[in-house]
Amino acid sequence: MNREQYEEYIDDVEGKAQELYAPPPPRHPRPNGWARLHIDMTLMPKEQRRKVYEAEMLLREAGVHFDNGSGEGSRDWELDWSLSGALVEVRPLQCKQCKKPLLRGKVCWGDFSGDPGAYSEPFCSPQHLEQRKATILEKGDLFLGIELVSLTPSPLK
Repeated sequence: MNREQYEEYIDDVEGKAQELYAPPPPRHPRPNGWARLHIDMTLMPKEQRRKVYEAEMLLREAGVHFDNGSGEGSRDWELDWSLSGALVEVRPLQCKQCKKPLLRGKVCWGDFSGDPGAYSEPFCSPQHLEQRKATILEKGDLFLGIELVSLTPSPLK
């Protein structure tokens, strides 16, 4: 590739990059919901806690801003009206078998990999989990077990 071809190539790549990384449309000034990322810093060694602060710094450098704070051993990221440069998409939890929303009450979790928690699926009943388990086993995949948990949300501070 000669110098002229190289410069044309760079111009083409830069043009595509401008298209790809064009500023997002303006965000809605009043979001219809929000999320809080609550990080328990007491469970981390010093090196990992530093990475949380580094992640905040990198996001700010990339143009993503939001309120944050610390207290009682935690670091909170408030993804609410203060969020700019990104969007939050919250997907409701639903039964993997029947697609019924799982907002409160008992949820059956099935772990479907060699690493517990790496690939878990929620179900509305043990029967639906068993149906999915049978399908998984028919295909020859690995099934680890069942965990019953409550999805009653903790009150927000």
